[in-house]
Amino acid sequence: MTDDDLRRLLAEAHGGDDPPPFHEVRAAVRPRRRWLPGLAFAAAVAVAVTWIVLRPRPAPPPSVAELRVPVPATYPLDFLLDVPGADLLRTTPRFDAKEAWP
Repeated sequence: MTDDDLRRLLAEAHGGDDPPPFHEVRAAVRPRRRWLPGLAFAAAVAVAVTWIVLRPRPAPPPSVAELRVPVPATYPLDFLLDVPGADLLRTTPRFDAKEAWP
């Protein structure tokens, strides 16, 4: 079988395959539902309104008196601040003339 034979057989098999007229194709297509986007929008609005109305209310903020709770702050590296001779830095130095001179 040659290429020419294949072309002839293909032309015979599909010889009457003409596309249908456009108006027949258009009539066969199901009409679009134009109300579907409106329905989706209405459902979204209903869900949003329900969520806004039924959501739990936040607790009121605490008063200032409740916020002022003394908490001692201790940090893991506080021991590094304790240096030898720190008592010298906490007191005012005194210079007595009697003790300084023999």
